[in-house]
Amino acid sequence: MVYLILFVVGIVSLTISLSYVFRRIDYISDSLERWDWYVSTREISIAGPAGVNFNLNIAKNDRLSAWKIYTQITTRVAAVDFDEENDSALKVHESLYGLFQLIREEIGNIPIERVAKDRADDNVKFYLAILNDGLRPHLSKWHVPLSKWVENEQKKHPEQSIVEIEKRFPQRKELLESFRAMNGRMKDYADKLLRIVKTR
Repeated sequence: MVYLILFVVGIVSLTISLSYVFRRIDYISDSLERWDWYVSTREISIAGPAGVNFNLNIAKNDRLSAWKIYTQITTRVAAVDFDEENDSALKVHESLYGLFQLIREEIGNIPIERVAKDRADDNVKFYLAILNDGLRPHLSKWHVPLSKWVENEQKKHPEQSIVEIEKRFPQRKELLESFRAMNGRMKDYADKLLRIVKTR
């Protein structure tokens, strides 16, 4: 019986000790992350729209966010040329809205401690520029008019595909010009994001 009691006491003591150790590991891990946020950063300057320069403080989590956004931009029509024969502008718009949401989430992932210390102001402004200068001008101008026109045409010609219908869009030339302009802006932002990713 005595041995059983000692065994139980030993197990309880070991459990408490391990719990303490794991808590310390979590604390050390958090401290290292904070060290990366506050100390292990590199400042770089990136040109934005209208000649505005962003002075970015780049930490590891910024490189991870930039990589996520970069891969999304470069695999969508945001920075890939629109295929006039086979692509649907409405489907592309849906993809762009998905990209819009991703970038907003990455802005929200910037550690609040860095924002409070004013060490992430230009980081936030840069990501907002991708949204407001890169994507928003095209989407705001064309998504609603195109979607309404396609919806009306589908009622008249239900047998036709969206791509076929879109080719008759009265302002298709202007729409495609807008796509090309957006592609140019987003390719430029993609290059800048890759520069952030490679910052050490």
